[in-house]
Parts: sequence; structure tokens; C-alpha cells
Amino acid sequence: MKCSDNQASWLDTDDLNDKAEVYYDDDNLCDSYSCLKQISDRGSTPPHIRFNQGLIFSKKAREDPTLYSIAQKIFSEVLESPLYRLDCLHALGNISLLSEDHELAIPTYRIAIESDPTFKPAYEGLIAGFCSLKVFEEADQAYSEGITNCDGGLEAGLFNMALAATLEKDRVRSKKCFDACLNSLDDLSEALSAHNLDHYFEKPDFEGFFEYVSKDPEGRSLPLFLRTPAWKPRESFGSSD
Repeated sequence: MKCSDNQASWLDTDDLNDKAEVYYDDDNLCDSYSCLKQISDRGSTPPHIRFNQGLIFSKKAREDPTLYSIAQKIFSEVLESPLYRLDCLHALGNISLLSEDHELAIPTYRIAIESDPTFKPAYEGLIAGFCSLKVFEEADQAYSEGITNCDGGLEAGLFNMALAATLEKDRVRSKKCFDACLNSLDDLSEALSAHNLDHYFEKPDFEGFFEYVSKDPEGRSLPLFLRTPAWKPRESFGSSD
């Protein structure tokens, strides 16, 4: 990713990182990368800055899948830092799943769960992987395991189960997951907006949801939803919520 280096050179590391986050949230990935590159050019790259660089490349890879390998390399490097281990495993699992490498994605999420059985994003990624493979019994088991171990529901997991069941024309399973999602609409706002499904859940209108989603039997325009690891403000803040 070639970007001009046009950020203010007098800003300190934290301020540059904050600017980079604003650009990242606005999908201005070149300016975001330029901010972080200035930090690297000063002679050292703290793990949280390197991690954020990985986030930029993984986001850009949605348009250019060849960049996934760069993001993967970065997260694999930062994985050695205990503070960022879980987030890196989460990111690596997402990259593998988006690259349709299920044989790598599912074990990666499992490693994260073994490291911390309360790490919700790993369960949601695992459920997405099983839904993608259409192994619904495994998805149910992962959901049950996550609900038992985590504080709070697995909203993204439920949403993916609803999508996957609908694409399989499984009306009973789809309705069950759809109804469960209604209790977590605030937490699902990003997913619903990304899939243009807000109004079906706000009414609610299961029949409209089922008809809309099932029109796409291959699921190409309705990919499973994956949470993105959060931007890291500074190294001392820790890795996960």
C-alpha cells in the first residue's frame, strides 16, 4: 500500500496513533497508514502500533485480497507479545475465514479459547466458521459453550446462525435465531447495517427477513459477519475488552 507521508512530524506517538484511528474509522486508510509509518520511521515500532498496522492491511484487503498475507505476517509477529495474543489470534482467525481457509481458521479460534475461555470474539468466529461449512450442530455446540463461559450473549454468533439457516431454507432454525437476536439489537447494529437488514429486525419482520436473505442461495452478497478487533490506543491499555 503506497501512501504519501504527509502527517505532522511534531506530533508524539500517541497523538499520531489517535489521528491514525480517526482516519481508519473514516476508511481513509492511506492517511491512517502514513501516521503509523511516521512512528516506525522514528526508529522503533511498539507492538500496539504494529498491531494497528495489521488492522489497516486487513481492512484494505477487503478490496485487494493479496494484502491479507501482509496482515497475517504482522499479526503473527505481534502474537509473540502476551498483551496482544488474544487479539492477534482473533485477527488471524478472521483472515483465514475470509480467505476460506477453514482448516486454519477454526483451530486458530480454538487456540484463543484455550488461552481464555471467556474470550467472546473467538466463539463468534468459531460459530461463523462452522456456519460457513454448514456444520450447524458444531455451531450450536460452540454457541452453547460460549454462552456458558462468557459474560453476555454471542450476538454476532446468533446473527450468523440466522443467516446460515435462512440460506439453507431452514425456517425453524432461522426463526429461533432471529427471535433471539431481537434481544440484542444494540449490539448487532453494525452487523445489521452492514447487511442492510435493520428494518427487518426493528419492526420485527421475520418473513421479510427470510424472503430477502433466502433469495441469495450462494450467500455471496450476504457474507457472514465478523467482528473486527479494536484499535489499540497505547501499549499500556491492554488487549481486549
